[in-house]
Amino acid sequence: MENLAFGCLGVAYYGGLGGWPMRGFISVVVLAFSLLGAAEAAQHRLRIHPHAFLTVFSITEGPDGLLWLAAADGLYRFDGFHYHKITSFPFGSARFVAFTGDGSLWCGGMEELTRFVDNRFQVLITEQVHSSAAYPDQVFVRLNQGPGRGGEVE
Repeated sequence: MENLAFGCLGVAYYGGLGGWPMRGFISVVVLAFSLLGAAEAAQHRLRIHPHAFLTVFSITEGPDGLLWLAAADGLYRFDGFHYHKITSFPFGSARFVAFTGDGSLWCGGMEELTRFVDNRFQVLITEQVHSSAAYPDQVFVRLNQGPGRGGEVE
C-alpha cells in the first residue's frame, strides 16, 4: 500500500510503474501554482491601472506615438503602460478624438468641439457633436442641424 498515490482526479496509481503517473501529478500541481501566480499578477496590473473599465469611444495615435482615448469620463493618453487622464480637458466626456497634420488634437463630444494646440484647449463649438472626420488639413463635424466644417488647419 505504500506505493499507492492519488492523481488530481482521485484516481489511484500504483507506484510500481516507474513513477510516471506521479510525475504527471507533480506537473499538474506545478501548473496549478503557476496559474495562481498569474492570477496574482493580473490583480497587480489592476492596481497599477486603476481605470480597468474605461468606456472608450474613439482612439487615435498622436505624432509622438502615444495613444489618445476619448472616453465617457474625459480624455486620456496611454503611453503603453499607464492611462493618464487629461485633467485640463474642459468637458466631462469625449466621443471623438483625432489629430491633424500640424499636430493639433481635436476632440468632440456631447457638449463641444475643442482643439488642443500650444499646450492649451481652445473651445470652438459648444453644442453636441454627433460625428467627426479628420484629414491632415481639415476637420469635419456633424452637428444637430447637419454637417458642418469645424475648421481648417493653417
